[in-house]
Amino acid sequence: MLHYLSAEWLEAAAAALQRVVLDPPATEPFELETVVTRHGTGPPCDVAREGAVGAAAETIDGTTTDHDVNYLFRFRGGNVALIPHAAADASLPRARISQSITVAEDIAAGRRSAHEAFANGDVRLGGDIALLSRHAALLSAIDDALAEVRSRTVFSS
Repeated sequence: MLHYLSAEWLEAAAAALQRVVLDPPATEPFELETVVTRHGTGPPCDVAREGAVGAAAETIDGTTTDHDVNYLFRFRGGNVALIPHAAADASLPRARISQSITVAEDIAAGRRSAHEAFANGDVRLGGDIALLSRHAALLSAIDDALAEVRSRTVFSS
């Protein structure tokens, strides 16, 4: 079993996304930054192990609650990749989604829809939010690709 947002979970998610071929492909390259806030006041940090999603970064295991989890989905052509925030490409347009760990887990576990969480003010958007509506079908591909990973996921709430 994989603890949600642990380095191992992110590694499995990255591997699942490597197998995805977006059809139709992204009409423009862009990044979707995801920030999940945990309880505590530690600074945001990248979540990955050496080799897990392409860069060395601080690892947070499934029990740590004092740092934010910050990672990116990069869409380019027919590919989507999960990468550490440190590997962000400043030249690409980027949208940002921020939420608490509780909200993120509820959405990932299917206990709540992202639309409902946004409507209730529990999900915050930033950056170029027009990307989200222009590329809604691509975002659905992430959800579909991660279904198998979610089936092996343990949530803390």
